Amino acid sequence: MKRYPKLLLIGATAKDSGKTTLCERLIARFSKQIDLYAVKVTIMHGECAESHFSVTEETRDDGKHDTGRMLIAGARKVFWVRCDEKTIAPALEDLFSRIPPDVPVICESNSVRNYLIPDLFLMVSREGEGELKQSAATLLSLVDHRILFRETDGGPVFSPDIETALVFENGAWSSHLPKER
Repeated sequence: MKRYPKLLLIGATAKDSGKTTLCERLIARFSKQIDLYAVKVTIMHGECAESHFSVTEETRDDGKHDTGRMLIAGARKVFWVRCDEKTIAPALEDLFSRIPPDVPVICESNSVRNYLIPDLFLMVSREGEGELKQSAATLLSLVDHRILFRETDGGPVFSPDIETALVFENGAWSSHLPKER
């Protein structure tokens, strides 16, 4: 497995767990200090999967898609990778050939962790959600921090407060939180 420095990977235990909201907040915070790219990886299953992949750069900032929301949040460039489990390795190779090695990346995906070692791997769960999706369950032992997401009258809240604990310094993502284990 290859180490990919400057990569912050954000996964989720279920659909609609708040990972895009967390990505947006982190992009908004850090894009004021550094140029960064954002990536969403979608693993296609069943009839949608045709053993090919696509890597497209998001240019619409209409906010209708997760990638558009990342662009609005302040990412310099946003890429959307669509692949199946058979083509994720070449898809990631194609993706990272488009990203300069000195650019920090925030990536929304569980599956990428099976192929790359990021600086940090966060796993977001929605408060009160049920069963874990399989792509999350197999990766729990690799998570650096589990983050709980809940909706409040005051807006979305993440616990522990990764938004203030996260830092990008000396060319790497790290946090002031103790590691999971």
